[in-house]
Amino acid sequence: MSNSQLFKNETERAHCMKKILNDQLKIKLENEKVIQIKDLKRILKTHNRRLREDANV
Repeated sequence: MSNSQLFKNETERAHCMKKILNDQLKIKLENEKVIQIKDLKRILKTHNRRLREDANV
């Protein structure tokens, strides 16, 4: 079965492709947020360690 047979018309096909692209974009943005959170946690951990070291000096 070809793509043209899966959809009733080109408008339906275009809407489906738009939804797929929007879903992929949402996933990409969510993944970027997770990476940013991990980076911030790492920075905070380093900062807290330095504060503790400074307090012990």
